[in-house]
Amino acid sequence: MKERNIECPICGSKNIVYSRHTGEYICRSCGYIIQDKEQRYYRPYKKDYTEKKHRSKNTYNSTRHHRNYRENLLEEVKDYIEKYGETLSLPSVDISIAKTLLHKVINKGRWNRRYLALALLYVSNRYNSFDKRSVKDFIALDGGIDVKKFRKTVKNVLKLSNVTLKYRLDEREIFSLFYDTFGYDDKTDEFMEKLYDGIRKYGVIRRKSPKTVYTTVAYIAYRMLKDSNGKENVTLRKVTEITKVSEVPIRNAVKEILRELTIEIYV
Repeated sequence: MKERNIECPICGSKNIVYSRHTGEYICRSCGYIIQDKEQRYYRPYKKDYTEKKHRSKNTYNSTRHHRNYRENLLEEVKDYIEKYGETLSLPSVDISIAKTLLHKVINKGRWNRRYLALALLYVSNRYNSFDKRSVKDFIALDGGIDVKKFRKTVKNVLKLSNVTLKYRLDEREIFSLFYDTFGYDDKTDEFMEKLYDGIRKYGVIRRKSPKTVYTTVAYIAYRMLKDSNGKENVTLRKVTEITKVSEVPIRNAVKEILRELTIEIYV
């Protein structure tokens, strides 16, 4: 027997031998007997060519289908965001942030369009705006909205967009409580603003909550200038009633502010 550089059309092996007794070429790997025509005219056949072609075609169709689905979903949710935002008279910045968050979460799950739009607007409003709306306001926009499903969608949006909702308290919210209870005065209001700016500038009472800081600032200002305004006497007990801040943190904050800013107050 003699070997020859021929490839087996069955298994692709090149371990081929020639039999002088039969005049045939035999594959040692699979035992196939190669005919003379196959030897001269055979070209290796790529078995997976059509499979790859078919697979690539299906992949293209699947990708195109996914892209069309995503684009349609984006457009529909954006329409819902604008519709719900206009109905609630939300600021344009809330609507804009909701659309930005939409691009972050759109590919990270399967969403109900209405629930997703409402959840995005809710998160944007709670995160950005001081005119915060309640869950009831958003649910009332569209009939048939389930509260539990809505809250679950909100949690998913927060998790996937990596957004943490923290209540941003405006100092004017606390100051307005003092205006209503103890009266408004230009000098007192101006002093509160200067005192608050000084606290932020010098980093006084950093470890206190914003609500405690604003309450303490207003309390000091009204106690120092209480003779020039007032519907009633400014007492610590009354302050705790209207602001819901306990007396102990206010007393500690007052001492620290007076010590750091060298302010004297006579009570």
